[in-house]
Amino acid sequence: NTPNVPGKTGKRRGRPPKRKKLLEENLLREKAEENLLIRETQIRNGSQGPGRGTWWLLCQTEEEWRQVTESFRERTSLRERQLYKLLSEDFLPEICNMIAQKVNPNVLSSMEKQRRREEEEERQILIAVQKREQEQLLKEERKREMEEKVKAVEERARSRKLREERG
Repeated sequence: NTPNVPGKTGKRRGRPPKRKKLLEENLLREKAEENLLIRETQIRNGSQGPGRGTWWLLCQTEEEWRQVTESFRERTSLRERQLYKLLSEDFLPEICNMIAQKVNPNVLSSMEKQRRREEEEERQILIAVQKREQEQLLKEERKREMEEKVKAVEERARSRKLREERG
């Protein structure tokens, strides 16, 4: 045994207290018994330790969640009453909202699909209109170029004719 004073080593003087030693032994014995009970319970329930137990679905619907919550309502254990309060005040409202939101996405998804279809149709119409406008502009440009070529040919012919008449 070494004292808790840093830098000093050696044995403690005096007789160690018996009461403290007995309390420590009792605590160790109780913890060992508790651990043994926990292990036996885990083996009986099919659990081999943290993360290795057998899991199953307890509640899937809102009604099942309400039934499980209500099953803790009239219990005598303080922990079970606390669990009831926690489930009913904190978890149950959130779970009901989550279940309601899970049901609504089917309706929302069909509405969303319809909205996307309409947006795609509008986009296709806009693309078609832009394409028509572009084709019209190209057509007008070609027509203008053709008119300019015709004008140039006519102008050259007129110039040639004038030269021939003069000379």
